[in-house]
Amino acid sequence: FQAIAEITELRNKNAKIKAENAKLKQALEHETRFMNLEQKD
Repeated sequence: FQAIAEITELRNKNAKIKAENAKLKQALEHETRFMNLEQKD
């Protein structure tokens, strides 16, 4: 039973990390787009 609990916990952590990464990636892309717009001016 211990192993199953650990796997479940790891999967949950992994899902959280993936969600965080997606947010960070979006923020970075937004930032990059903004910088590109400023440079064109």
